Amino acid sequence: MSIPQTPSTSTVPVMRRHSIYFFEAGDVTIRVENDIFRIHRYFLLRESAYFRSRLSAPTLPGQDPPGSSEYNTLFFDDVTSDAFACFVRVFYNPKYSYYGDTRADEWPLILKLAQRWGFRDVERLCVREMEILNLPAKYTVILF
Repeated sequence: MSIPQTPSTSTVPVMRRHSIYFFEAGDVTIRVENDIFRIHRYFLLRESAYFRSRLSAPTLPGQDPPGSSEYNTLFFDDVTSDAFACFVRVFYNPKYSYYGDTRADEWPLILKLAQRWGFRDVERLCVREMEILNLPAKYTVILF
């Protein structure tokens, strides 16, 4: 009789803090794929009714709200970590109103998330930057 072998690798994904967008002073924790982002909720609440709703959802007494820790994150399973990092970069851009570090192929990703989550000013920023870069007409959108 043989003893079944246990696999040497675990099927539980390893979560890791995002290398750029995990701020100890951040006050909302978001998991995208295997990356944990800890950012400032101010940027999300300022412009997005979607995030105002998600971050103010009632909880049971004694229960922490979603996004309050690395063990109780907001979770997005329909976004890639790279796309979310591009989106967050808009708010943490190191040079005021200069987005030269953002690649042309990243602006449509940022625009898609801005539209999904209701960030109208970010939508306008994307369109402006895509016009500067002369991106193809397939990225043209109507904002209003």
